[in-house]
Amino acid sequence: MKYCLIVWLLLSGFISFGQNNLSIVLEDGHSLPSKFCYADSQIVLIGMPAGGSLAGCGVVFEQGKWIFNAKVATEQTTVFPHVCALTYTVNGASIQKSILIQKPVVAFTQDSDTTTCDGHFNLGVEMLYAGAYTYAWEPSNVLEFPERAETNGFINSTQNFTLNIRDESSGCFGSAALTVEVLPKPNITVTPKDTTVVARTPIQYQVTGVVKCWWHEAPWLDERGILDPIAYPRESISYTIIGWNDY
Repeated sequence: MKYCLIVWLLLSGFISFGQNNLSIVLEDGHSLPSKFCYADSQIVLIGMPAGGSLAGCGVVFEQGKWIFNAKVATEQTTVFPHVCALTYTVNGASIQKSILIQKPVVAFTQDSDTTTCDGHFNLGVEMLYAGAYTYAWEPSNVLEFPERAETNGFINSTQNFTLNIRDESSGCFGSAALTVEVLPKPNITVTPKDTTVVARTPIQYQVTGVVKCWWHEAPWLDERGILDPIAYPRESISYTIIGWNDY
C-alpha cells in the first residue's frame, strides 16, 4: 500500500508540472498582453511548448502561424471593452487566457466643410463611442483650435487634414482624414462697364463669368435676377452685381 501511494503522488506531480509550463506568447517571445486596442492588424501568437493548437475569438491558422485579429474578434459585438478567451492545447493539456479588447477609436467627420470659396472653413468630428479623448489636427498652423474636436481655419489652397485621436482611458489611438477644397471664385464681367446716361435711352447690360446673378439695390432695371437686364437710368448710378458660378 505504501508503494502504490508513492506512485500516485509521483504521477500527480508530473501532470501538474506539465500544465504549469503551457503558455501563449507573442511571436517575439514577449508575454501575451492582457489588453488589446481595437485594430485590423495581424498579430502572430505562439503556444508553448510547440506543436499544439490555438483557439478562440479572432484566431485563425494561416501559412503555418496562429494569427489573432482584434477587429475580427469583435465583429459580432457593440459593447466594449470586450472579453475574449484564447485556449492553447498540446499533449492533452490546455491553458486558457482572457484578454480585453478596448473600444474602437473611430470618428465621423460630419458637420464639416469640405469646400470653401473664400478660404474660411469649419472642421468637426463625432466619436463612435463616448469617452474622454485628446485631439491633434495636422497641419495645425492654419487652424484656430488644433487641439479640439471642432475647429475652424483659413486656407489659400486645397488642403488635406489628419486628426490624430487618443482614448485617455485605454491609451489607444485612432485617426480621421478629410480634404477641404478651395473652389474658384466667380470672375464677373459686365458690359458695358461705364456708360454715359442719355435721357430716355435704355442700356442693355450683359453679365458673363457666372451662371446666375443678382443686381443689388438696383433701381430702374427691368429685372434684377437675370444676366441681361435693361436699365432705364434717370440719373447717375452705380450698380452692384452678386454672381454665382457652377460651384
